[in-house]
Amino acid sequence: MMKRSLALLGLTFSFCALACAQETTGDRIVVPARDTTHPRVVNAKVTFGSLTVKAYNGKEVIVESQSAPGARRLPETYQGLKRIDMPHGGLEVTEEDNTIRIRATDPHPGGLTISVPVDTSLQLSSVHGAINVEGVHGDIDASTVHSDVTLTNVSGTVLANSTHGTIRVSMNSVDPGKPLSFATVHGDIDVTLPAGVKLNVKASSVQGAIYSDFEIALGRGQPATERNTSGSGLYRINLDRTINGTINGGGVEASFRTVHGKILLRKK
Repeated sequence: MMKRSLALLGLTFSFCALACAQETTGDRIVVPARDTTHPRVVNAKVTFGSLTVKAYNGKEVIVESQSAPGARRLPETYQGLKRIDMPHGGLEVTEEDNTIRIRATDPHPGGLTISVPVDTSLQLSSVHGAINVEGVHGDIDASTVHSDVTLTNVSGTVLANSTHGTIRVSMNSVDPGKPLSFATVHGDIDVTLPAGVKLNVKASSVQGAIYSDFEIALGRGQPATERNTSGSGLYRINLDRTINGTINGGGVEASFRTVHGKILLRKK
């Protein structure tokens, strides 16, 4: 019965968003705090538009979409033909088992802004839009394809990925029992961590350099050798541009990987 009620509630949110989609100011959906015995999870996915998540002192989760100023409007006619508007998919928000699922099925040029309690875990995904998070303390999994990931004053654990973008992360504290991962292909990785953080570091940049405020005790790596099966009797030596080391004696597993970019490790 509880799951059914939550599912119906989610449908109500969806219909509300569809109804509100006609307003020029965008949508605003408030998800009440129904179970505060354990932190909630916000799972948000968009294709076009940014995702911005901000921690605040309230208990509800508030989802807002804003129309971008000066957004381009298509002409009513073209070469004598009248435009036929397609139905809007709007903004869909559902809740079940303390997980809030957010889907933007239409482009939102102004992006989505989500206000959450501080102790919220995030699963965020965008294709053509940046991801920005501020002040959240939880498990953060943020992934985008054609933009940047920026996490400011967060705590807990972070998995951040991009393909064509820079990753910028500033952490106030790190969960000692969960790994950290920062990866991109075409972009820099710029991470600021507490001065006393204890890490086992694995960092790789194929066409960039690695810079650090921290003293990194490097491990004793050896070039990898492979047997050559061509019959020449020679061995091939692979030079892996990866460093392995520890910060403050070692601790949390932390991985930093980029192909075309720098890796910057800063001390807070």
